[in-house]
Amino acid sequence: RYVLWVDDNGVEGAEGIDRELQTLGVTLSVVTTTEAAEQKIRVQKPDIIVSDIGRGEDYDAGLTMAREFRAKGLYLGPFYFYCGDAGHGRIAKAQAVGGEIFVERDPLIRQLKEYLALQTPRAQRSSSMA
Repeated sequence: RYVLWVDDNGVEGAEGIDRELQTLGVTLSVVTTTEAAEQKIRVQKPDIIVSDIGRGEDYDAGLTMAREFRAKGLYLGPFYFYCGDAGHGRIAKAQAVGGEIFVERDPLIRQLKEYLALQTPRAQRSSSMA
């Protein structure tokens, strides 16, 4: 499994979630800009993109990125936005691009684990549950 994390604070923005995912065998790539994310996607499509919504002076950078990636057909999977604020219409804006917002670490981790488990081939899930 491969998760692309986009945050202008780099790995610090992942608040230790990166280490937890890596212990589960998830490959995690952390980039700080939309341009860097697009370069990564062109090399390997992620299963999930986690992004901050606001980056630097751009309060909607993550949302804009999601719209651009969808419009270009670069990425059609789930967008999970991890940010400190779900106000200012952000929930509706995230839903409009097929995304979800998380403001707390634990619900995001649970959602990532659930989605990645659902994407694991059935035979592999069965053997791991034994």
